[in-house]
Amino acid sequence: MNVTGAVHRRPATAPGASGPALNRPAGSGPALMRRGGSWRTMETVPITVLVVDDHDHFRVVARLMLEAGGYRVIGEAASGSEALRQAAAVAPDAVLLDVQLPDMDGFSVSRELCRMMPRVAVVLCSVRETTDYQHSVEGCGARGFLAKAALSEHTFTQVLRRER
Repeated sequence: MNVTGAVHRRPATAPGASGPALNRPAGSGPALMRRGGSWRTMETVPITVLVVDDHDHFRVVARLMLEAGGYRVIGEAASGSEALRQAAAVAPDAVLLDVQLPDMDGFSVSRELCRMMPRVAVVLCSVRETTDYQHSVEGCGARGFLAKAALSEHTFTQVLRRER
């Protein structure tokens, strides 16, 4: 997998911090994330992720890649309705969400996730390129979009650092 991919929006920063607020890979220095009103380091509080895709193989690859980057995958879902149920149950910090699901599109799922959990960071992904979905991504509350071919721990982290 390569590390290219479009990333939209400017970085968020923590109060008094000079770098991006959400996170960096474990071991690359203090990474900040807002949780429960305080800023903590990723080394002590790993970012939790729900992976949503209707292809088993992609979910396995995404889980391995994210966990190797210091994230904690706390659930997987193969449909939009399953994603909404799991997200309500496990309250992830972030959701890696496929655009094309069997029961509903990822944009609708993203809007509902952001309504249910305003602090969740949604990263949409698809086998199609960013330009195919750019306008839809901007209106669904997601942090951004990654083509699956561009997905890596690094590009996922870049998108998480963005504001909605």
